Amino acid sequence: MATSPTEIINPGEFNPNDWITSKEAEELTGYARTAILSAAKRGTLKFIKRGNMLFYLRKDILEYADRMKALGTQKHTPKIYRNQAPQKTA
Repeated sequence: MATSPTEIINPGEFNPNDWITSKEAEELTGYARTAILSAAKRGTLKFIKRGNMLFYLRKDILEYADRMKALGTQKHTPKIYRNQAPQKTA
């Protein structure tokens, strides 16, 4: 789902009530700004750049935080290995 900011929103339609800054996203979720930025670069989060600031959709940030909370420690496991049974070693 890789998207660029220009595909997300027409700059004339920017509604500040729907979008939050990186700092607000960090405070809302407890995740570091770098983690949020990484998710945005992967296309997981929609964002728009205005000047030198990034803005994220509030609902996307909350959904992302819920997904990460649901995954628990599995969020650190690559997707291809999440549903496989652990291998027994001799």
